[in-house]
Amino acid sequence: MEDIFFVVLQFLGEIVLQIVAAAAYAIAEVVVEAASRKVEAWIGGWISDLLAHRWGLYFFGLLCGGGTGWLSSYVYPHSFLKDSALRIANLGVAPLAAAYFCRGVAEVRSKRRPDIDPDFHFWMSFWFSLGFALARFGFAVR
Repeated sequence: MEDIFFVVLQFLGEIVLQIVAAAAYAIAEVVVEAASRKVEAWIGGWISDLLAHRWGLYFFGLLCGGGTGWLSSYVYPHSFLKDSALRIANLGVAPLAAAYFCRGVAEVRSKRRPDIDPDFHFWMSFWFSLGFALARFGFAVR
């Protein structure tokens, strides 16, 4: 019975880690958006060109998530999940949990600011969390 409790606790811990990472990315996204407006006049219009294409941002989110997951494997090299089946399940469950969490936060924020798109936040969080989960899957030690 204790083993089952420990496995469930490990799985929930990994999902919470994904949600915290996705929330940190959402905060960074707001900061980068504010800074990009100021820097755009200095650098030129390439930032607005990238921001105009969501696929570019999704790919950027995937890369940032992968980089964050890779760095986290150096900070904490051991995986929370020891069972291979749970590690594989984490590749699907954690990105969806983080994405729905960030979508919920975006829906609450969109009531005050109608320019916030909850679907966009869902997909950004999904791709970031997927990159994070893939990097942890590949680099974290079981």
